[in-house]
Amino acid sequence: MTSILVGTTDTPGRLESHLKQEFVALRDRGVAVDLRLARRGPLTFLSCEAHPIDGCDPEVASSRFKIELSRALADLIVERWEDQIIRRIIRTHYYYFTSRDQERIFELVKGEQEEGPYLFLRDRRSLITRRLLDYLSENRELLLEGFVTFRLREYVEELEDAVDRAVDEFLMEREHWKFVRLLKCFMEEQEPRLELVHVLLSARGTFKLLDEEGGLVDSRYLEDFILELVEGNVNHEDLLISALITIAPKKVVLHCDRRIALRETVRTIRDVFDDRLRICDGCQLCVAPPEER
Repeated sequence: MTSILVGTTDTPGRLESHLKQEFVALRDRGVAVDLRLARRGPLTFLSCEAHPIDGCDPEVASSRFKIELSRALADLIVERWEDQIIRRIIRTHYYYFTSRDQERIFELVKGEQEEGPYLFLRDRRSLITRRLLDYLSENRELLLEGFVTFRLREYVEELEDAVDRAVDEFLMEREHWKFVRLLKCFMEEQEPRLELVHVLLSARGTFKLLDEEGGLVDSRYLEDFILELVEGNVNHEDLLISALITIAPKKVVLHCDRRIALRETVRTIRDVFDDRLRICDGCQLCVAPPEER
């Protein structure tokens, strides 16, 4: 028989229910597990006693039990406690943000995990399982909160890094919306100079502006824009936004490759013009680069 005590300050019923569910399949693999709750001051321990059945080798049964217990506890840590750890990191390291801003940072961390661009965040369950299995190979008593704090430092540090990345993204996001609000104010202060403008945007950032009839936008609408061009202090993408704000058209149709539609410039145009903007689904203007149109 193999006996392991799992302690927690969290709701013990949740731990017991989770392990019971995970251990059901072990019976078909020759291992039966008995669970029993016991209290030690503020802690609740769940005694897990595994023994072989149906002729299963005791060493094999013990190994299967520890592997399954490690997997179950790893799932519990990720699914039950990870959000709490992330929120604690945000509150501790970024306490000076408002509660609303902290919640947005939390959402960005969770979005990073769901999109999976970082290898660690995709593999955190397997990392925790390995650490638990190593620990249980030499110990028969486990306090979950202490294990996370002292034995999963790598895991916690990666979550801290994820929070730091989310804060950087949040600050850029906040600056973006300040910029968008400023541009909207500029645009709303002037009368629209054209009903419709077609924007032909290339992958290199070069562009053309066409009016409703398909002709190049008259230079008299772009006096300020041309001045910026002559001074040469801004790039193509800044010039495009400046030109559109100067014209302040009632409608904008953007013609570009779908990959370009994900760029920051297009995002800014979309946020500034809102329901005035339409991204073309595909036409002759979308095929060739601006210089060939």
